Amino acid sequence: MTTLAAGTIVRLLVRREKPPYGWFLGLPGEEDGPEVLLPYGEAEGARPAEGEDVEVFLFHDDKGRLAATRRKPLLTLGQMGRLRMADFHPRFGCFLEMGIGRQLLLPIKELGDRRERWPQEGDELHVVMKHDKEGRMLARLAKIEDFQAVAFRAPSSWHHEQKD
Repeated sequence: MTTLAAGTIVRLLVRREKPPYGWFLGLPGEEDGPEVLLPYGEAEGARPAEGEDVEVFLFHDDKGRLAATRRKPLLTLGQMGRLRMADFHPRFGCFLEMGIGRQLLLPIKELGDRRERWPQEGDELHVVMKHDKEGRMLARLAKIEDFQAVAFRAPSSWHHEQKD
């Protein structure tokens, strides 16, 4: 059984359209399972038809409900990526642009005690998307272990080489 979780890209079945909200989606083969709203404003491209499978990114809307968008995020749950800081809130932390018209929170506790080293608006940060205790998307600063999966040792033939 597949579970629906914020921060993931999934294929869901369009169950029905409900004006003025959008389309209600669910897991294929689970007619009585949970539903997620794909609001009209999040349905980029061709309008989905009832019975069609659509690929969507899941997130929590401003009321805390799981919702869907057809926009492609810059990173998904568990992935590392480089996101630009769009805004800062002194109680909450940094809000990072993630490419879907919504922002990802990097909590202030991730920034450390040295305020002079905190990022500024427009700075890019390497982060990993994770969940908080309630299953909402959050960012954490990338650690050395996160880079090890994408780093490699340069071959000796690159020694003293310069790229233009």
